[in-house]
Amino acid sequence: MSIDYLQVVLEMEAKLKQLKSMNVMLNHQPMICLDGKGLIYPNTIGVIKGSDGSHKSRLAGQMASAVISRSGIISQGFECKHRDIQVVYFDTERNMNYEFPMAISRILRDAKCKVTSNPNNFRYSSLVSVPREHRANTVRRYLGNLRKRNKKHILIILDVVSDLVQDFNNVSNSLDFIDLCNALINEFECTCFVVIHQNPRSNKERGHLGSELRNKASTVLQTECDEGIVTLTIEKSRHSGPCVVGSFRFDENKLDLVRIQNPHGFTSRQLDKSVKLQEKICTILIGRDMCRQDLIDALKLAFGWSEAEIGSKLAKFKNGYISDGSGNSFKLRCFRRPPDKKDYYELI
Repeated sequence: MSIDYLQVVLEMEAKLKQLKSMNVMLNHQPMICLDGKGLIYPNTIGVIKGSDGSHKSRLAGQMASAVISRSGIISQGFECKHRDIQVVYFDTERNMNYEFPMAISRILRDAKCKVTSNPNNFRYSSLVSVPREHRANTVRRYLGNLRKRNKKHILIILDVVSDLVQDFNNVSNSLDFIDLCNALINEFECTCFVVIHQNPRSNKERGHLGSELRNKASTVLQTECDEGIVTLTIEKSRHSGPCVVGSFRFDENKLDLVRIQNPHGFTSRQLDKSVKLQEKICTILIGRDMCRQDLIDALKLAFGWSEAEIGSKLAKFKNGYISDGSGNSFKLRCFRRPPDKKDYYELI
């Protein structure tokens, strides 16, 4: 029996007439926040990306911990604004002997749960043993089975998402997966949050799948690790502007990420000077670039500080994120131009 797609569209039209009269603003309230900044929104596709070793899976796990936690907030600062949410975590690459069980234990510990406990709002499994061509459909069947006996909103985390398609560089495979995500959201009342690798030596999400996910996602988060400091950034959001939302470091004793409020280790006096310096750099470089020496000279004129002090702080900010004081963050990119081989700075 063929499907009458015109009838499908007409039914959707009627449904939208009802939904627009309801309190749809609820879906604009973030599901998971860090310091009040929305990271994941209900009934959307969200992405967290990063290069190898940037701890994107650990941060995805900490967001899951905030949902599982009875208080809705964990020590790293992640907060779940909605209650009655079911987390479903699928892994595709870690081994079952040690790596994935340890990750699950860490999620439970961060949620202040015993590692021997099995919270009702936390489901998890591995797709490693499922052939690649069957993984996406297996996820759909799993959610259908869960929905029969569970009415909670579902947060599904797919880690790593490129392992759910036959070829992540194939246009058809990528579009089919995006269609699946949208179908899951509408059919099972869920939110899709996916982990994806970046291309080597690039900020771009891997493959055509990554490009399509970026286009369709409501939020794209990025993790970067530099000299042991992990930075979490909102790179794209349909609900806010891009900004840095938090800094972390890996604790060797806890084998977990811990939050750091002052990643550069400034004293309170130094921190005040650092904030003023960041704001001035943003004012100077908005809409243009400038060679290092001219930038230092402009900052010396503004503050009367020594060249050595400004140069030292500028080195700490180089290729990192700085704030303009109005909630906007920019990457302070340092680059060289071939003709004069001088260092130049710009905001991106």
